Amino acid sequence: MRDSVFTYQTRTKRVIKIAYSEIYFIEAGNLSHQLFLQIKSQTIAFYGSLAEIDKLSDCLLRIHRDTLVNQDKISAYLKKDKQVLLDDGTVLSVSRSGADILKGITKR
Repeated sequence: MRDSVFTYQTRTKRVIKIAYSEIYFIEAGNLSHQLFLQIKSQTIAFYGSLAEIDKLSDCLLRIHRDTLVNQDKISAYLKKDKQVLLDDGTVLSVSRSGADILKGITKR
């Protein structure tokens, strides 16, 4: 599954195909259904649904209402600060329900 490709047809009918291994996280923007997919070299903006994407993949974890993170890119879970640290140094906030999901994940 980790070597598979994330494929998603946006609300504007654009098809996004990216290897899961390249994805760091996907987060909601300020506009309705606006999403930002973060890969190492760039951010891809598109319109879609985090809920739909969450159902598509076991690689992406819902750590906050507006954030899905690639579990393979998590280098540390900072439980006290309610944050995750990614391999590239990015720090993301974790909600209470996201913390429950991360408790079951043991990484490094």
